[in-house]
Amino acid sequence: MKFYHLTDLHYSSKSVWKGNSWDMGKEEDAVLARYSEEIVKKVIDDIKIDKDVDTVIITGDITNQGGKDSHKEMVEILRSLTKSGKKVYAMVASHDFKWDPYIIDDKGNRLASDDITTEEEAYAYYKEFGFNQAISYDKHTSSYVVQLNDKIRYVAVNPLYSNKKVNSGMYFSDNFMLWINEQADKAESDGCILIGGVHYPILTPSPVYKMIGGVDCFIKDSSEIAQQFADMGINLFFAGHTHIHSINNMLSEKGNNFFQVTTSALTSYPTFYRKIEIDEETGNVKINSIEAGNILVDGHTINVKEAAKNNFISLIEPVVEKMQYDANALTVIGGEMENKGDVLKKYNFIITKSAKFLYKLKFGKIAKYVKKESGLKKNEIASVKDKRVLPFIAQLIASLYDGKQEYNPESKEYKIFMGMVAVLDSIIKSLHINIEKRTHTKDLYDLIEPLLYNAGLDNYTCEFNLKTSCTNNQIYKIKSKKGWKIVTIASLCAILFSPILLPLFLIILLWFKFK
Repeated sequence: MKFYHLTDLHYSSKSVWKGNSWDMGKEEDAVLARYSEEIVKKVIDDIKIDKDVDTVIITGDITNQGGKDSHKEMVEILRSLTKSGKKVYAMVASHDFKWDPYIIDDKGNRLASDDITTEEEAYAYYKEFGFNQAISYDKHTSSYVVQLNDKIRYVAVNPLYSNKKVNSGMYFSDNFMLWINEQADKAESDGCILIGGVHYPILTPSPVYKMIGGVDCFIKDSSEIAQQFADMGINLFFAGHTHIHSINNMLSEKGNNFFQVTTSALTSYPTFYRKIEIDEETGNVKINSIEAGNILVDGHTINVKEAAKNNFISLIEPVVEKMQYDANALTVIGGEMENKGDVLKKYNFIITKSAKFLYKLKFGKIAKYVKKESGLKKNEIASVKDKRVLPFIAQLIASLYDGKQEYNPESKEYKIFMGMVAVLDSIIKSLHINIEKRTHTKDLYDLIEPLLYNAGLDNYTCEFNLKTSCTNNQIYKIKSKKGWKIVTIASLCAILFSPILLPLFLIILLWFKFK
């Protein structure tokens, strides 16, 4: 069987915006809301003419702000897809409805409350795309099961929200887990493969995203949930929300596979969607990624991926530039950082000084201090010594989302940058600091290394089997023993230059001299 996976369309009706429709959205918004109509219609038209595929799965955030006009237009677009002979199975998520009684436009104005879509109304808009065809559903969550073909079933999973507030977190209730376990058992007894779709990822697409994402980006007890799904026999899930293009896998304690295919937002960098093929007999899965392509706007041809990348990358370097003077520039990153203004203000001096240093830093300077860790000779460093670190970091942040980690362990950039990270880890270890609670990794190396190198499945085009376990490629981990030396020297400097401790230190030296 073959089908498409789309997610995070963030469709925004032009009727929502006042004034010039091409000024839609804030300049710093990574979502191409102003082009959403053209992008969505172009991709839908491409899918319509693919005679090889008759099924489309959409995993939430269909609209950008949940406005009624946006929903009505999207419903008509999806109806045109079903009229072309395609089956559409959709779910809604947090961008499709509002608990707050207003929507913010591009001028910062609050739109009238009658433009707001409630959670119940959002579900009602899309009932004809999946829920009405359900062979089973959970009335508490509006999760549903549909039969895709004779051998494959699909469960659209909706978690519960802890409360009607932003950053409240999501969870699966015990009753829901009983229901989905029943569906897994029924599928097995009927000789069907059961696959799932969920808006919020169950496995974190990246350790860094786990740290910055905030509680509203993940489902509570997600690791345990993934293991339970794997052991139920639901081995493949499709997700969105993060705008990250990645494929992750894990093995449960009982030895069962769990694969999660997270697809990028259609209207945000890198603007891909996926075409999937599943062999019902063997459990073999093939995944291909497809670019949104070019759109025509006011007679001008625009490449969606390039427009999204320029929009996205333009966010990153200016953040560090502004951080040289104000630590609160970090809040533009979003996630948990969005609400950390008070904390950032507290550490403003440290952050601004670090940003000024980072803005001028080059690879050659780092290489001087990590010769042993990198293993590189002077002539090998020459080709990268003048390369600025800041654009490199911007590229790493982009790689978090586009899933194209380009620096393998043999590259000079990898050896120098990860050598520096190894030194930092050595310092942290010498100070007996436990960073796991904050980073969700044992050290900085495990947090940062996946941004440079993907040791697992290819995030764009890959093939795997639901019944055969996949293991990540093991690589040599750079280590450093400099931590205790740096900590010792720093401690001595603190003593020597302290106005209180320096006299005491001199008295001790004199005492030993004349004793």
